[in-house]
Amino acid sequence: MELPTMQSNHCQMRVQSAVNSVEGVKVIDIQPGKAELQFETDEQKIAALSAIDKSGYPIRSIVTETLDAANGNTMQFKTNINCNGCLTKVTPFMEGANGIDDWNVDLLSTDRLLTVQTNGATEKEIEQLVQQAGFNAERIHA
Repeated sequence: MELPTMQSNHCQMRVQSAVNSVEGVKVIDIQPGKAELQFETDEQKIAALSAIDKSGYPIRSIVTETLDAANGNTMQFKTNINCNGCLTKVTPFMEGANGIDDWNVDLLSTDRLLTVQTNGATEKEIEQLVQQAGFNAERIHA
C-alpha cells in the first residue's frame, strides 16, 4: 500500500507501532512511501488501515475502498482542506462531534476527499462541522 507521507525513519516507526497494535497483522516490509502487510482476516485489515490512518499517515486509495466495504455508513465529501495546517483546524470539530466514528482527508487527491464513517451523523451535520472550521465540504454521491 502507498503511504506517500511516510518518508523518514521516525514515520516508519510510527506506522510499525500502529500496525503492531493490531493482533494478527504481520509487517512484511516498510520503506519510505509504502508498506507491505499480511492479514489473516478482513477485520484485521480494516483495523490495521484504521490504526495507520489514525497515526497520521493517510493511505492512498485503499482506505476508502476498504472502509466503504466494511461500513455502509461511509460518506465522502469534496473539500478545500489542503494541508496539515487545515487538518489541525478541522480536527477539533470532527473529533468532538457525536455520530462520527472515524474520518480522514486525502490531501493527495485533487478533490481533497474527506471520508467520514458515521454512526448517526447526517450529511448536513458533517458539512456544517467543516464550515464551522472555516472550510467547504460538498457530498459526493456514488
